[in-house]
Amino acid sequence: MHHAYRDGLRQAESALRLLYLRVPCDELARRPCERRHFMPASLLGSQLATLEEPATDECVIEFR
Repeated sequence: MHHAYRDGLRQAESALRLLYLRVPCDELARRPCERRHFMPASLLGSQLATLEEPATDECVIEFR
């Protein structure tokens, strides 16, 4: 998710809390193969290319 999009969500709802799940790339590549109805594995590269990880000044709860 883009930083600007997250900022827009926060402006619309000040109590909003965002969760960020940090998962190794090999695990992300494995998961769509197990859930064919969810998302084709071929889309993973483009999804990761557009992902903007949360900045240190963002109030994001991170899970590993």
